[in-house]
Amino acid sequence: MHICDYPPIYVDLRTDHARFLLRGEPWPAPPREQAEQTVMRRLVRPGDVAFDIGANVGLHSVLLSRLVGPTGHVAAFEPNAALVPNLRRTLRPLGNASLFDCALSDDVGPAQFFVPADNMKASLANWTDRAADGEAREVTCQRARLDDLPAAGAVPQPDFIKCDVEGAELLVFRGARRLLDRPDAPIVLFEINGHTAAGFGLDPMEAKNFLEHFELPEYAFYQVRADGSLLRLGTSNPWSNVLAVPRSRLAELSELGAPVVNAG
Repeated sequence: MHICDYPPIYVDLRTDHARFLLRGEPWPAPPREQAEQTVMRRLVRPGDVAFDIGANVGLHSVLLSRLVGPTGHVAAFEPNAALVPNLRRTLRPLGNASLFDCALSDDVGPAQFFVPADNMKASLANWTDRAADGEAREVTCQRARLDDLPAAGAVPQPDFIKCDVEGAELLVFRGARRLLDRPDAPIVLFEINGHTAAGFGLDPMEAKNFLEHFELPEYAFYQVRADGSLLRLGTSNPWSNVLAVPRSRLAELSELGAPVVNAG
């Protein structure tokens, strides 16, 4: 599959998502999540280390690879075994990306993983609507804690994290306390979704609240709007993409041209 000037992205034509993507090929712009990609283009720099947590087919991984350049690195995390072979084929030629076929969480070892017909909704919780999405297949995946990986030499400390894991964002953050609670913490782009959070029995704001309690980074939170501009996040917004920026990097929002809109 070809999207604007990105490297080729390989997909499985047996899936509805892949067929949707191919119907619009070649895409002049990313077919999904353009606002998130606008944020990445503004904030990810050459030489950065970027994590794509919940990489799916690699749409964001290939962009991040281009943004960090030959001196940077991208670590892509994807637990859906059905996506891994094509994702590996997509990432291999990039030269600056590695793939981890596991679900990041706050525990390690095997876990149930639920895969509906739309593989973009696959999750550690069976959160989808059976009537609308069909019966989710239950498979087994391996879990890992993000904090364990830098210590093992598997990945370096990141500068930027994109995390879209269908409701498991809080679990990812719980397993990454050491990596996130530090003055030089990464910028984190993540999703708040009331439906997916409910699948885990969580309030949708819990992932944001968890990051907010870290003392060292002093995260500020912004809602990513449809045009890629940023709006200071209120106390309750169960449906948004959120950018968490540590105090040490707040100046970059203006320096790199990321427009911030004041609420009100």
